[in-house]
Amino acid sequence: AFLVVHLMHEKLQEQIDIINSLLTLGDNLILEVANDVGVIHTAYVEYLSQSLGGQYLGEVKRHKDQASQSTGKLFWFKQSQSSPLHIELQPETFTHLNGVYPIK
Repeated sequence: AFLVVHLMHEKLQEQIDIINSLLTLGDNLILEVANDVGVIHTAYVEYLSQSLGGQYLGEVKRHKDQASQSTGKLFWFKQSQSSPLHIELQPETFTHLNGVYPIK
């Protein structure tokens, strides 16, 4: 989720809800946050990374303008255990379900 969550909703609680939803969708999530926009959102992702054992991957330059100091910080969140459903699910079943894991 590269620099999109803070644009989806203005309220921090709604952004937090989106992040929580993203964390449940798979085993790995990479979030990018900016140092110049969504500052409270960025602080929350940094806090979340520390509390959930996420890894800070580094920073990337955000603009082509050489004078810009804006960067995107990348954080990786990995589930501590994969769901057995994800491991046992055959590729054909995943394709048949249009890329959606069954709930049960």
